[in-house]
Amino acid sequence: MAGWQGLYLIEAAPSFLLGFLVLAYLTVQPEDAHWLDAQERTLLAITGFMVAAGLLTLVLSSSGAGARIKHSPAE
Repeated sequence: MAGWQGLYLIEAAPSFLLGFLVLAYLTVQPEDAHWLDAQERTLLAITGFMVAAGLLTLVLSSSGAGARIKHSPAE
């Protein structure tokens, strides 16, 4: 292996390791997220249930300004 090829491995190693650390740290369900307090976990869980039930719609901004929630009343 030439020196420049080893440089690719050295540059890729932090991203590779960080990817596995993130997978180990993040959770699938908000109820399991130990870095959130109880109120934040509850809010995320309720919002997720409402989105799944069709009561809320999350509208993402293409300009990078964030997201807003649009109320979708049940018919």
